[in-house]
Amino acid sequence: MQAFSFGLLADCQYADKDTTHVEGRTQNLRQTAACLQAAVAEFTDHAHQLSFVLTLGDIIDGNFTPNQTAADFERVARTFDSLVEKLPLHHVIGNHCLSVDRATFLTRLRQPASYHRIQVAPGWRLLLLDTTEMSGHSGYPPDSSLGQEAAQYLDNHPLSDSEPHMHNWNGGIGKAQLKCALDPYP
Repeated sequence: MQAFSFGLLADCQYADKDTTHVEGRTQNLRQTAACLQAAVAEFTDHAHQLSFVLTLGDIIDGNFTPNQTAADFERVARTFDSLVEKLPLHHVIGNHCLSVDRATFLTRLRQPASYHRIQVAPGWRLLLLDTTEMSGHSGYPPDSSLGQEAAQYLDNHPLSDSEPHMHNWNGGIGKAQLKCALDPYP
């Protein structure tokens, strides 16, 4: 198998908001734009050494209004546009990403689907999962099959001492996605 290298970004959580303090942590959300631009410049400078770049979700934080959130998302997407010219760019959806609707996220960032497989190098495949699918923030209509599956999942796994991770923003993968994950790669 051939060796390869890739760039990785996690939890940029950009928002044009003042510095906040959450759960004892300082969040400098506005400053992440400069950090993201620096990371993209670094990846671009080393594009000849990288096979792709992967973001692990939460590229935006979400803002006070839908228009502000859309502007934040567009600023981040424009930053990524310059990278896409040099390298394949793949995104995992995080719960904060769904501050914009799923279709906008996928279309604007040129993603084929919320979960999919890709061959990244000879002998290497990457499975990108959408763990927001079974979340209260999934964005699927309540009467859709995924909306109903998510509601049932959340009902069956309430936040409790035995399941302290089951906040409304956390999630999981649905039956169809699990099947895709477990199926042998063609």
